[in-house]
Amino acid sequence: MILLILVGLLVWKGEEITRPLRREAGRKIERLVKGPPVPASSVPKSRGEVARKGLLLREGVDVFRLPKGEALSPIAKRGFVSIYDEWSSRGESAAPEFYRVGTRVPIGWIAAADLLPWDTRLVHLVGAVPLPIVGWSESDIEVIDWENEGAWRKPANRRLIKINAVAEGMVGVLVAQIELPALLKGAIAQDPRITTQARLDAVLGELTPGRSLAEPKVAAAFRELPGMVQSRRRPGAASERIAALNAELGKADVSWGDRRFRFVPLEDLP
Repeated sequence: MILLILVGLLVWKGEEITRPLRREAGRKIERLVKGPPVPASSVPKSRGEVARKGLLLREGVDVFRLPKGEALSPIAKRGFVSIYDEWSSRGESAAPEFYRVGTRVPIGWIAAADLLPWDTRLVHLVGAVPLPIVGWSESDIEVIDWENEGAWRKPANRRLIKINAVAEGMVGVLVAQIELPALLKGAIAQDPRITTQARLDAVLGELTPGRSLAEPKVAAAFRELPGMVQSRRRPGAASERIAALNAELGKADVSWGDRRFRFVPLEDLP
């Protein structure tokens, strides 16, 4: 009888001692089966003061409540979205398989194949085709080539271009036709703070009223961007050049759906 009691005590104590180890092992097995934890940030990711954004690559993008989870209403129109979170079944160090996106608030998760991460509206004009600038260093810019040149549908590859090899007027931003009046208003302002803000808003795609960065953050945001964003300027009235674009209704350098965009060189920004 005493032997049975001692064996029972050993089993009970062993279960208590090994409980944390078994719990951790269970978590590891669950992560292997279900994948890493799914984040749920309330604000977009950012690079310093520059918020992470992306361009939807088609209309009717499928949206999910969780990665590989319940389907929600698709995003009907193609456009720009904020990136709130990234997720991969292989962990944080792997390339994202899903992005959690939204505009003013998160909408849900979409497949990585449906989004081009692109934090700015910066483009490099190659021939007549503006190519998105998706990365940069002190010496290079990284651009996206498109399959079916100029289609703006399916990225083909990434490549580096030396900044010192980029001619004047070949790097700029895409500004929607409906955004040009706001850019023109900033260009004709007499206050240098307003013109500087308009330049930054055009680069970041934040010309919609109420989307500008607060003034104390402007200088920090410029420091996150390629140096050419500040250095490439052209003497003369930027307002006249922007006004000429604004008057060319119906023209577009890039378009999808009912949205039309004009290429504005950095040298022509306020």
